[in-house]
Amino acid sequence: MPETRVPMTLRDHFLQDPFFSSSWSDMDKVREHFSQQAQTMSKRFEENWSKSESSDTKNSQEDTKSSLVPADESLRSRNLMLPRKWMMPKLFEDNFSSLLDMKDSNLISLKNDDSKMEISLNTAGYKPSELKVNVADGEMSIEGKHEEKSEEGHTMVSRQFSKRYTLPAEAKLTEVVSNLSQDGVMVITVPKE
Repeated sequence: MPETRVPMTLRDHFLQDPFFSSSWSDMDKVREHFSQQAQTMSKRFEENWSKSESSDTKNSQEDTKSSLVPADESLRSRNLMLPRKWMMPKLFEDNFSSLLDMKDSNLISLKNDDSKMEISLNTAGYKPSELKVNVADGEMSIEGKHEEKSEEGHTMVSRQFSKRYTLPAEAKLTEVVSNLSQDGVMVITVPKE
């Protein structure tokens, strides 16, 4: 199949255009999940802090008897130099590959259900003419390239991105649509058979 350019429909602001209403509920879910995660981390922090405080006090009392260096200086300085689990939870996980996970910084959400695949991207800072969505060989490519030049013609600001997504086998490739809000949220919808 030859590469085809997906048309882009310009819309109102993301939170004002009813077209994006399905994404609003997803944003609420993300916000709730973030809030729950923050509360859980806060509780863990408080628990680990109180445990470390009590173990520091207990260990400093034992070290006073056996150390030539004052206990509160040697133990506390050693403990303060080591990262706590709450500081870097990924470091203490068994799966160190999680440290190498790179997140897609433009991706807001990706939904893939029985009726459609929908990708929402943050493209703020790009003009509609600087964005391209193409479909070819069961793959969708999304590209953005922005440049600002000085009066002398020198490039002052340059940014670009390129994303590729494999489309589901049941995707209707000729019906892929792209919508762009005025504030830079691009929603690409791929209907399924």
